[in-house]
Amino acid sequence: MVKSQGGLLTTRTETTTYTQRITVKNTRTASLPRLIIRDQIPVSSDERIKIVLLEPKELPGVGMDGTKTRRGGSSVNLSKEVPIAKGIRARWFTKDDEETETTSGADTPQGIIEWISEFDAGRSADISMVWEVTAPVSLNWGPL
Repeated sequence: MVKSQGGLLTTRTETTTYTQRITVKNTRTASLPRLIIRDQIPVSSDERIKIVLLEPKELPGVGMDGTKTRRGGSSVNLSKEVPIAKGIRARWFTKDDEETETTSGADTPQGIIEWISEFDAGRSADISMVWEVTAPVSLNWGPL
């Protein structure tokens, strides 16, 4: 976790950077043809709190309205898998991906990332997520 402060002419803000790493290892003697790992970055409904995904950098960012956009504002295909590392792809998980899952707010972003991979016997890999939380210094947002 790294903290920094800013805000010379605007509201003073504090930015905290979080890093999370998952290590996956196939200890079986057989390969796994399709392994799906899901994890989530925080999502805020308070517009004063900004959350930005930094890694995997290949994924587009999450807007506060739940839309995924690239720089310049062009929309992207949410279900498109993007290569992250050898044999590992990532994408945003959407509420339409599984009809059995329920979400508390159908139109709110969930911040769920899926990593999809084929794992040969004995293979191991590290998966990383890095995100920043920026909020006014006076706002006690606590850990999300």
